[in-house]
Amino acid sequence: MYMSNDNKPIGWWVKTVDRLLEESFRRVLAVEGLSRRHWQLLTAVGGGARRADLDAALAPFWPTGVAARAAEIDGLLADLEERGWLARDGEQVTPTPDGEVARTRVEAVVVRHRGRVLDGIEPQQYQQVLATLARMAHNLA
Repeated sequence: MYMSNDNKPIGWWVKTVDRLLEESFRRVLAVEGLSRRHWQLLTAVGGGARRADLDAALAPFWPTGVAARAAEIDGLLADLEERGWLARDGEQVTPTPDGEVARTRVEAVVVRHRGRVLDGIEPQQYQQVLATLARMAHNLA
């Protein structure tokens, strides 16, 4: 059965937007040789973080199990260390000066992209969408 855009259910739109966000961030971040997971990890590290805290910070975004998520984080940390963007001292993970420069550069790209995603949407409309989705999640939990 064909559904026009004005009668597609919320699930269709949520999945479509999620897929398009993933694809568009993949393209935008590929310029830097990064994945969305790299970006999420860089932002979770911020000015510095304990390794143990990264798993908890990223858990809502990475639905894999704890062991798989930890292995993925360790692989991404190793990649970012190899680039010279992060340094580890025991449990502490901190950005290097090159990492700070890279994070600032990538953040500018991400901010521009998010602006494109929200083009034509008023701030109050965006807040209403977030509130509605949050309420739906609460209702389903």
